Amino acid sequence: MRLVTHILAGWAVAHSPEGSPRLRLDARGRRLAVLAGLAPLLDGVHVFWNQERFQELHHEYSASLPVGVLVTLLLALLASRGRRLPTALATFLAFAANTLLDVVTTNWPVRLFFPLSDFRWSVGGRLTDFTIYTVIGTLCDLTFLALAALICWRWGRTPFELFGERVDRLAIDFVRLPWRHRCSECGRRATYRCGKCQATLCGYHVRLTALRPSCADCAPRGR
Repeated sequence: MRLVTHILAGWAVAHSPEGSPRLRLDARGRRLAVLAGLAPLLDGVHVFWNQERFQELHHEYSASLPVGVLVTLLLALLASRGRRLPTALATFLAFAANTLLDVVTTNWPVRLFFPLSDFRWSVGGRLTDFTIYTVIGTLCDLTFLALAALICWRWGRTPFELFGERVDRLAIDFVRLPWRHRCSECGRRATYRCGKCQATLCGYHVRLTALRPSCADCAPRGR
C-alpha cells in the first residue's frame, strides 16, 4: 500500500470523532493516530529500499492486531491528560485501518494475529493483481485524498499539521490565498499572510522568521 495513503488514512481516522466533544482529538492525539497508522511498516522499514526483502518481512510481525493493541497502549501514554481514552480508540482504529488496507490492496498475505496465531490472509489469489493494485488501490488512494480535502475545507487542517501548526497554516495559506488575494505591496498573487496585521504577501515581500510570516512593517527589528 502506498505510504501517502497510509498517512491520509490515519489522518481521516483522527478526524472521525470531530462531531463529539468527548471523543474529539487534540493536535497531539491526531499526530499519534497517524503514527499508529504507520506502525505496521516497522518490521520492514530498515530494508524499505529493497522491495524484494521488504515484501519478505512486511506483514510478518508488526501488522497484526495484537501488536496494534500494544502500540495503542504505548501511544496512549503519550496522549494529553484527559484525552487518553479517545486517543487510544483512534490509534487502534488507525492501526487497524492500515492492516485492512494492506489486506485488500496488496497480494501479500498478512499475518493478522501474530504472535497468537500464524493465520494469514489477503485478497491475493482471489483477485487479479490488476484488480487489487489498479482498481482497489487507486480507489482507496482517491477516497482518502478526497477525505483529506474535505477535512481541510471543514476544519482548516492539512496533514502538514503533523510537522507543527505553523507548517500547517503556511501550507493552507499557500494553497488558498493565490485564488482570491493579491500581495499588498506589489499586486502579485499572495501566498502568505502577515501574522500580526493580516496583510497578504507574495514570496518576494514576505519576511519569514521561524515559520512566522510578516510584512516589512511588522517584521521583528534586529538590534
